Amino acid sequence: MVEVDIEDFAGCTIGYVERTNLSFIDVPGQIATVVFVRGCSIRCPDCHNCELQSFDETRKTTVDKVVSKLNELELSQWICFQGGEPLDQADFVRAIIEKLKPSFKVCIYSGYNMELVKRKHKELLALPNVRMVKAGKFLLKKRIYNKFLATTNQRVILKHQIDSNGDKTQWEELDWINNSKEFIEDQVNKSCYEEKVN
Repeated sequence: MVEVDIEDFAGCTIGYVERTNLSFIDVPGQIATVVFVRGCSIRCPDCHNCELQSFDETRKTTVDKVVSKLNELELSQWICFQGGEPLDQADFVRAIIEKLKPSFKVCIYSGYNMELVKRKHKELLALPNVRMVKAGKFLLKKRIYNKFLATTNQRVILKHQIDSNGDKTQWEELDWINNSKEFIEDQVNKSCYEEKVN
């Protein structure tokens, strides 16, 4: 294991990825491939992926290697970045997203609060295939059960088409009170508009 300053990742095409898994739950109602990145500066004490908090030199990889693997996928409609903390390697994640097939929709899970994600990662959120962000620390004292979000402080935003040709979009934040798996699944399905292909 190695300690890394997240400032070292600015402009990086090399990052840390532990594994990829097929998932039927991380984007409700959709088939997703989850990219688990390594390394997290937040380090929530009760994290369910605490083994991914440290950077591991044996998991260092390149954008091109990750993209090559993901672009071969045929079953997944979504690529979901989790961790660890994907936004600690935001330039690496962004470079991957920019090289993905345009048919993939992207979801990002982050332990940072939504306001910080929106403020610091505008360019990442502006990428056309980034459609969903789930943000907020895991706080055991705010734990909720049988919900899509793990705690009441977490938030989900979805990108929606607001004109018929797909040129204009907006982000909608979903209230945690209404975050049953079925509600989120319905909202995700509504946001799954097709990108206009030129």
